[in-house]
Amino acid sequence: MRRCVNYRLVGKLCRLAGITPPFDMEKRADSIRDLAHRELYSPEQGWFYAKDGDVKYFRWTMQLFKALGWGDWTLTEESSEALRKHLLDEDEFLGQYGIHSLAKKDPAYDARDVDNGGPGACISFAPAIADRLYADGFIREGDNILNRLLWLGSALPYWGDSQRADVMEYRRDTPLQSDIQGAALAQTIIFGVFGIRVKDDFSIEIKPHLPSWCKRIALKNIRLAGISFHVECDGEKISVVADGKHYTCEHGGSITLPSEMQT
Repeated sequence: MRRCVNYRLVGKLCRLAGITPPFDMEKRADSIRDLAHRELYSPEQGWFYAKDGDVKYFRWTMQLFKALGWGDWTLTEESSEALRKHLLDEDEFLGQYGIHSLAKKDPAYDARDVDNGGPGACISFAPAIADRLYADGFIREGDNILNRLLWLGSALPYWGDSQRADVMEYRRDTPLQSDIQGAALAQTIIFGVFGIRVKDDFSIEIKPHLPSWCKRIALKNIRLAGISFHVECDGEKISVVADGKHYTCEHGGSITLPSEMQT
């Protein structure tokens, strides 16, 4: 599924750069998506088979959730809904403090292997999945996951390369402490919760939503695509200040900063 996304994004970059790709990137992406669904998707299980040679089997891994949030680039409506159902099942993947990298029912679940064996996940995975849910309009589902990760902001002396899903703890037996992937949680807040997006014409769309567990959210001194701005949102309105100008709209709407504001 990652290849479907990569082909789509490269195709988009080629169009923006005025480059003719060697083949139709979108068509290639669609053919891979269709092949994966035809050969590997199980409607009964709502899951994709793994394949080793001619042998197919189920590996209940959170890696599949990285296909969420890309619309029909990667999944059908049926397979997307099925994956979300598995993701949000507390008997499978969803933990009190994060996401399990393997479902609890997977025979390969290993309590000693935090980041890939089940008890937790690499620090960037759960925030990235929440971010894709926000991008695809599944706000409540994204909030549900992000709310389970907020403990990371105060409970740990620093962020390791992986965190547990069942307790407030991180993997200690690894050299990858304070890994740069820890910035994924900040990206989820900026681009997911605040809905900040650079459009093809380099204007900036700002469409925040207020999580159910907040009364007010704000970002100060954001600099993106050459534009500096502040954002504030409460239950009634969105306020943006950029280049000394004030913009407001009702909560649920969006504000666009034109590319001409770049400095």
